[in-house]
Amino acid sequence: MGRSSTTTPERGTVGWVHASIDAPTGVASIVLDRPERRNALNLTLWRRLAEVAREVAADPAVRVVVIEGAGGHFCAGADVSEFGDARVGEATLTYDAATEAAAAAIEAISVPTVALVEGACLGGGVSIALAADVVLAAASARFGVPAASLGTLYPEGALGRLVRRVGDRRARWLLLGAERIGAVEAVTIGLAERVVDDRASGYELVVQMATLSSMTQQATKRVLADQRVHGELARIVFAAQDYAEGRRAFGERRAPRFMSSWEARRALEGGSGSLEDP
Repeated sequence: MGRSSTTTPERGTVGWVHASIDAPTGVASIVLDRPERRNALNLTLWRRLAEVAREVAADPAVRVVVIEGAGGHFCAGADVSEFGDARVGEATLTYDAATEAAAAAIEAISVPTVALVEGACLGGGVSIALAADVVLAAASARFGVPAASLGTLYPEGALGRLVRRVGDRRARWLLLGAERIGAVEAVTIGLAERVVDDRASGYELVVQMATLSSMTQQATKRVLADQRVHGELARIVFAAQDYAEGRRAFGERRAPRFMSSWEARRALEGGSGSLEDP
């Protein structure tokens, strides 16, 4: 599988966060790359994650973004070894702002985002996963929020994502009990959408997602963020090339050839010539 880099993976002794895109499919991979610490992120890497997410979001070739960890783990959360300096008193607010900026940058990506979770997904790792549109959990995945076992307080943004995803009662159980759960239970309570055998089977689902209409996907994400724009976007979507192509492909019993994600974005923003008469 040929890949072209979208960010420079200059991995150092503290690990790195980098991204690449598979040109034939348009799938971009953001990789948390610090396997010796189960991809726990220090303050530098939280900031790097935000940068990489913004760079990937700006790449016109990207159709779907997958977030994953190196070495068989997703992310063991924040690097506790630096808490004595980076998360004391007022400094913890700066630290939490950096973690929130990373999650917000993932949420701001206009195309679908998928967290492909293997192994440990703890604390800040859960927040990263829940910033994605979809969470796929490999059979090896273990989820948990160990704040109560460390004497910390889960950041406000991360706490909100958890409550929105699993509900108040289940969030209380995960937060107050520092419970760790496997992939099947994560799907049962709504923390993940689907269990996959391994990374390869999860990646196949991501590639399949990249063949679908980026126009529909991006419009859907905008409506889910603000339902008031539904009418405006519906007029654009039902007058666009993807709608006509989808109908033609259905009638001809073939795979549709949808417009690029960049063309779809421009059309949704009213700056494209890709609209056609309904």
